[in-house]
Amino acid sequence: MKIWDTRSESNKPANTLMLSGDQVTPTYLTFHPTQRHIIIAGDELGALTTWDLRQQTFPVNAHEGAITEIQFHPDNPDHLFSCSTTGELWHWSTKTRYTLGFASEETNVWLAPENVKSKMEVLTLMPTLGKPINSLDVSKKKVICGCGNEAIYLVNGIAL
Repeated sequence: MKIWDTRSESNKPANTLMLSGDQVTPTYLTFHPTQRHIIIAGDELGALTTWDLRQQTFPVNAHEGAITEIQFHPDNPDHLFSCSTTGELWHWSTKTRYTLGFASEETNVWLAPENVKSKMEVLTLMPTLGKPINSLDVSKKKVICGCGNEAIYLVNGIAL
């Protein structure tokens, strides 16, 4: 990801952030809803990369296939939802922040070191479909997703 400073007369990016050491295509980008300097990207290999625009970070391996969409919960940004081309719908929860060694609500778990991120709770919200889940949306305790099998699925009762 390249970032330009529009105030600069230079035609060069002010900063370049990589998904990994390899040439990997990002498939979805989203901002943290309350901390706009945090961006999460999904890539074609199924990894999630968290960037703090103030520093560089590295990816967390996740889905088996390319990530098609990522959404923070609109009211509770400690919860993230992702879906993939392999039909996976996941709920990433940082509610275990205290067991991960984060006593303060001010600490952003999405920017934690790799060894902490790998201990986040990740829940499968429905059986893997074998067809791509193309999109998702989150509202209150519900997740709706559209699938490559021409069906729409609604998951009720998400634990926040």
